[in-house]
This record gives sequence, C-alpha cells and structure tokens, in this order.
Amino acid sequence: MFDILRTIVQHDYEFVMVVDLSTGRYVKYVGSDAYAHIPEQGDHAVQVRSVAERFVLPEDREEYLEKMSLPVIAAMLESRKKPSFTYRRRKLSGEIAWLKANFIYASEEKRSVIIAYYDDTEEVVARLNERKRIELQDEGIRFMAQNLCEDFLIADLETGESRMVTPDTGNMVVKGTFREQIDWFAENILAPEEREDYLRYFDLANLVPHIRKSNGFCTMNCTVVYKDGRHNFVVATTLIRDPIEPEKEYLFAYAQDITRLKQMEYKNKELFLQSRRDPVTGLCNRVATEQDIDEYLHSSQRGEEGLLLILDVDFFKSFNDNYGHAVGDEVLVFMAEAMRTAFRKEDILCRWGGDEFLIFIKEFGSLRAVTERIVRLRRQMKGFSSGGRALPVSLSVGGAVAGQATHGLDELFQKADMALYDVKHEGRDGLVILGEDGERLV
Repeated sequence: MFDILRTIVQHDYEFVMVVDLSTGRYVKYVGSDAYAHIPEQGDHAVQVRSVAERFVLPEDREEYLEKMSLPVIAAMLESRKKPSFTYRRRKLSGEIAWLKANFIYASEEKRSVIIAYYDDTEEVVARLNERKRIELQDEGIRFMAQNLCEDFLIADLETGESRMVTPDTGNMVVKGTFREQIDWFAENILAPEEREDYLRYFDLANLVPHIRKSNGFCTMNCTVVYKDGRHNFVVATTLIRDPIEPEKEYLFAYAQDITRLKQMEYKNKELFLQSRRDPVTGLCNRVATEQDIDEYLHSSQRGEEGLLLILDVDFFKSFNDNYGHAVGDEVLVFMAEAMRTAFRKEDILCRWGGDEFLIFIKEFGSLRAVTERIVRLRRQMKGFSSGGRALPVSLSVGGAVAGQATHGLDELFQKADMALYDVKHEGRDGLVILGEDGERLV
C-alpha cells in the first residue's frame, strides 16, 4: 500500500485518504494547506457530507454525494468503468476549481480503498475550450452549408463523373455525370430564356480555360425556377487538385441563392430614391438638390459653368383659395411634368418647397438655348386646365450663372434670388438672369 501512496504523491495529488470499506473510517495520508480543515481521521460519510455542504458547487452536490458513497465507489472499482469522476469545488480563496477524484484498491484483499484528489482545472478548461472551438467550427461549417451555399458539385475532368451535394428541398435531382447534371439543370429548373447561355458557359472545353485565365475563379448569375417561384443564383467555379494525386484535377462549383440579397438591394435602392424625392411631384427634394449642386460645384472642371434657376408659380395661393388644395396639387404636378419636358435628364430638377422650384443646368453653355427652354416651359404652363376649366399659370424666373469664382450653393442661390426679386418687382411673369459678376444677361 505504501508503494501505491508513494506513487500517488509523485503525481502531485493534493489530497489522499485511505478508507476502510467495512467500517467507513478514513485516515488522511497526504494533504496540502487547502485541506488542513479536514481531520487526520474520521468517518468518511460524515466528512463527505461536510465537504458537500461547505465547498462543492450546488449543481454538482447531488452527484458528489452519490459518487463518493462507499457502495458506489466499490461498484466502480468492480466494473469496467473508469474509477474516477470530476466535480467543481470552491476553494477557501473563493476561486472555483475542477477536482478529479481517483479510486484504487489499497491491496489485493480489497478491504480498503485509496481516494486521491487532483486539481484538474487547467486540463478541464483546456478540454472545454477545445470542445467549444470544435463546436463553433462545426457550427460554422453547418451554417455555411445551410445558409451560404445551396449546392456543391465536384466533377472529374478526366472521366466526367460528378458528385452533387444539395439540401433536400425537393427541387433537385442528382445525376451521375457533369454533362447530365448540367443538362438536367437547364431543362428542368433554369429560366428558359437563359438556357442557351447557361449551356454554353458550362461547356468544359470553354469553362476550364476561362477559369485558368480568370486567376482560377469565375462566377455567373442565373435565374432558377423553383416550386415557390423564381430565385436569383450566383454560381462560382474553380479548379481543385486531388491531395493524394496532385496531377489529378477536378472542377468545383457551388451555387448561392442571392434572391433575398437582390430584394434587399432593390428595396434599399427604392428607399434611397424615396428619400431624395418630393412626394407630390416626384422631383428631387431640397436636401438631395443641395447635395447634388454642391458636389457639382466642388468637382466641376475649370471652364465649366452652371446655371441656377429659381421658379415661382405666380399667385399660387389663389389657386388653393379659389379652387381648393387638390387643384393646387394639380398645378404642382403639371409644373413638374412641364419641367421634365423642357429640360434635359442630366439637369437637376427640384421642388424647393411650396410653389418654389429650382433647376440647375450643368455645363451651361448657351444662354439662348436656356432662354428658349424657359419660354417653352412658360408657354406650356399657360395651357394648364382643371376639370375642363382653363386656368393659365404664369411663372416668375430668376437665374444666376455659376463660374470658377462661385464658392457654393448659398452664394449662387442669393444671386438667383436677387434676379427673382427683380422679376417680381417688375410685375411678375418674366425672366431675369444675372452673370457671374452680377451683370444682367437677360
């Protein structure tokens, strides 16, 4: 027995006791300072209950009481099970440690058992961290398989044989060769209008050289018709080598359903456009216009001029007062359509607020051409009608030229507003445009 105890001590066990299986009495042989509170000898059952109540964590206490009972220890020693177990104990310092209790008969007569305790905290923590790492890794692989890639396909470039890995959604049928699989895709789930391009793309005689020229990786988009509707897919292809036979090459293809991404992209684009539009007229709103004009003035090349026009609907309040706000809104919508007709797509058309509109003409070059457009716009507004009644609308327009000396929209707006003031001062229904130096051009 003493040879056994000597071996146990050499393995850095913190606490060792020998228990008589017939009497239940124990004797303490080895004990660090952390176990000084345990008497040198005594009743094993009493000592187990005391330790359980004072030091063992509540969630491990029931198992500790069971595993430390002498009948269970004897049963473990007689069975093929590993005669040990691990539990959590709170140290006198308050720290939590993982302790491992090992059991061994003290002699061949099996009358007493040696119980040796070992601080297994570092090993347990290491095992838990490794298990957590493996679980996270496995979860990551599962997530990729379930969420990032719909289908995998590996094809032997020599034999043409292929292996398909796909979720069990009822949409796919697995074939034995690459050519059969591609043909099945094209005939059964691919959008008819894309079949010809799809089959041409996946012709190995063309695809393999294309992959090599594309740094070993290329993609294509396609539309798939599933039972629940049309889905957008991106298919990526690359070449891989057999790790055992490096000279052997395979085609590896995987497909990802990007339908939701496309929908999100479309919705985000719509939201972005809505955030820039005036809800009544559909023209740019004030915030978007300020940004666009400031960006143009900041980035325009030397020699490029712009022209800012401020347009007011004359006596707009009378339309609301005499005919109602619905007719007033009709005037605003009619004005927006007339602006779109008279000016270019690249020009910035804006409802600034109320009955005030802005037009910014990029790369302004011809004052005569702009004047003709404004005349056309004013003429079109004279033809406004509502409910069969002719209700001609007149406009007051003030403009200012932006050149290299223009420092920003605020300065340009002030000049155009001065021109607009001159129009209104002279009786409205007119046009004034000021040059870069404030001179009157029109």
